[in-house]
Amino acid sequence: MSHKVDLPVHHFSKAKNCFSEVKFLSCDTSMNGKIITQLSEVCKSIEELHLIVKAKNNYDKIVKLIEGQKKLTKIHLLQLGISCCEIIENSIIKHANTIQHFMTNRKPMTKILSTFINLRVLELDDDIYVSSWDDIDNITLPFLQVLKLIVFQD
Repeated sequence: MSHKVDLPVHHFSKAKNCFSEVKFLSCDTSMNGKIITQLSEVCKSIEELHLIVKAKNNYDKIVKLIEGQKKLTKIHLLQLGISCCEIIENSIIKHANTIQHFMTNRKPMTKILSTFINLRVLELDDDIYVSSWDDIDNITLPFLQVLKLIVFQD
């Protein structure tokens, strides 16, 4: 869902039934805050979340959406021109036991990576920070099967 969507979820007939079974959601922090709030009230079964952080707004609503999930296993955290704030990372940490796939394109502000005890896939897509991630040496990921590092070199 992009920031251009402005139709309230409750305008869809049977929205609660339809949206309550959503397994995948891609959204960004610049979308309408009311829509994010409505989605967080209805969507509780998201397994895969692609979150695009474009602007420093709606963080509180995004946190409620993340924290309300019961089966979250896959997170793609794409930060465009802005570093994610700790509040979003801390809400993801609350799902540390269930997260099996994590992708990010920026160096985390928290110790989020060390909390993923059941992580199977880790993707670090960052041409600036990956080579300077000192704390990656101190991470134990016993179930990690795939480590994907994307580093662009000149």
